[in-house]
Amino acid sequence: MKYLEYNIIIKYDNIENIILLLYNSSFININNLLNTSKKFNKYKKKIYDWNLNKTWSQEYYKNIFFKKYLNTLINDCSNQLSINLSGCINVSNVNCLGTVKNLNLSGCINVSNVNCLGTVKNLNLSGCINVSNVNCLENVEILNLCWCYKITNIDKLYRVKTLNISGCDNITNISNYLLNTITNNIINNITKLNTNNITNSSTNTNSSTNTNSSTNNMIDYYNLSLSDYNNF
Repeated sequence: MKYLEYNIIIKYDNIENIILLLYNSSFININNLLNTSKKFNKYKKKIYDWNLNKTWSQEYYKNIFFKKYLNTLINDCSNQLSINLSGCINVSNVNCLGTVKNLNLSGCINVSNVNCLGTVKNLNLSGCINVSNVNCLENVEILNLCWCYKITNIDKLYRVKTLNISGCDNITNISNYLLNTITNNIINNITKLNTNNITNSSTNTNSSTNTNSSTNNMIDYYNLSLSDYNNF
């Protein structure tokens, strides 16, 4: 262990890099260390992920003074703060929660308007039976809409990386969602191909032909695939 510590200090002469290395280690909890001095606390504000339990999450929701205080301890709530309000039936207005990274509202049956939650990265709305409009959540990365049976349209959610709509029985037509998803994938892949083509064109004259061929093949493939979804 001493040998390991010695090599870390030699390799990283910057204290911030050392703290970051220790913090990212899965077998070391340095929270107490970060609380020992103002200098270390400065790094905690920058890198520490705050995962509030349900008790402190409720305090964050209902106590504006606690929220303001906690926000002074965090450099970027959208990348460092996770809130768990699952099963809290007293939660209805979620306008104050739109700046967090991860938000669990599962079972919050009185939540209906989620227009302000479009910047949350990981959003759990399972069992939020009064939520009906989710078009504003297109930029959420992981979205759980399980048993939100009032939802009828998910056409705007094609950018969501992981989407759970099990139990959403009133979503009867997903053809537009599938079409938008496939179109988005085509655009992303063609952009990557064209970028690679521009990068390699100066060193390989055949790359342009190969890239254009790949692009055309991809377009033909997706055109064929789109016809399969017209029956949804």
